[in-house]
Amino acid sequence: MENNMKRVYDYLEEVWKNNEKDTLLTEIGQTKSITGEAWVKVQYRSAEDLEDPFEEHPNGMIKVSIVPTQYVFPTFNDHDKDKLDSLLIMYPIRQVVQTGLLLRRTQETTIMYKEYWTKDEIVVYEGGNEVDRMTNPYGFIPFVQIKNFPIAGRSYGIGDLDDIIPLNVELNTKRSDISEVIDYHSAPI
Repeated sequence: MENNMKRVYDYLEEVWKNNEKDTLLTEIGQTKSITGEAWVKVQYRSAEDLEDPFEEHPNGMIKVSIVPTQYVFPTFNDHDKDKLDSLLIMYPIRQVVQTGLLLRRTQETTIMYKEYWTKDEIVVYEGGNEVDRMTNPYGFIPFVQIKNFPIAGRSYGIGDLDDIIPLNVELNTKRSDISEVIDYHSAPI
């Protein structure tokens, strides 16, 4: 039993090392403290999919990456607020489009890239067109939500700045009012 635990511990340490633990945890902390939550994608990368010139990962590796919160659109289960039913990842990408047949001119345009995840399948869209549909190899949605400060009964957390924003709005309003009074007294109509 103890030997198995040591192997698991060593494996987890290797996963942390491969994913630059300190940088990863700093990014998670920054993201969740501002937006209230961080989304982490955990996936297996096979040896063929890796750029591994020194063949350090002949069996592939576990890749852990942060997905910016503004690109994540989760759908939680109606009966279990912590269970993901589906997840949409959506962000803009650049695409080069050929505009002329004879002159072969190209133009760069921005389109939306989307990945729609369920426990059964993954569907990929580019600019509204389905470009790929595959079976989800994991059998679950490999994204983890990390809440900054959980709110009872809600599927999201709150950020550290959420209490400060209303105070800042009020301060800016008062500063603007005082500035208008000073401007009026310095140059009355």
